[in-house]
Amino acid sequence: MARPKKTENVAEEVAVDVVGSTVEDKNEKETLTGADVVTLCVSLRNGHIFDDIPDGKGGYKKIHLAGLDDHLRGQKGGILTDKGNAIYQQLPRSDWEALFKLHGKERMFNSWNGLPPCVFKVDSVSEAKKSKDIQDQIKETETGLDPKAEDSSF
Repeated sequence: MARPKKTENVAEEVAVDVVGSTVEDKNEKETLTGADVVTLCVSLRNGHIFDDIPDGKGGYKKIHLAGLDDHLRGQKGGILTDKGNAIYQQLPRSDWEALFKLHGKERMFNSWNGLPPCVFKVDSVSEAKKSKDIQDQIKETETGLDPKAEDSSF
């Protein structure tokens, strides 16, 4: 018997701009500004897609938080990004509020065992890069999938 066709609304993908990184110190500029924009500091090793964010029209949006090693996807080899780095992303405030309302209790948004969260809101990329507190918080972030500097198992 054939599987019945899905009738629910398909998630529409929302463009989330990556506007900076602690890995490469280029002069990145924030593309969106104003009160309707949220800048996130994301220290996830792999990206994460949320496909259940309401779009306000009865359907769903898809929001992708980029990971530190997303550039390696589909490649045979590569070098993992060092521990203690982050990617800065911007998205509309309404999407962030909906995402946080649904998923805000998940571990990536909350500190755990005294370690900072992997995803948190910052005022702006330039302020985050200047702030010693935020930079220290990024350095202390643990994803559980970080490459080990000295691994003698080889």
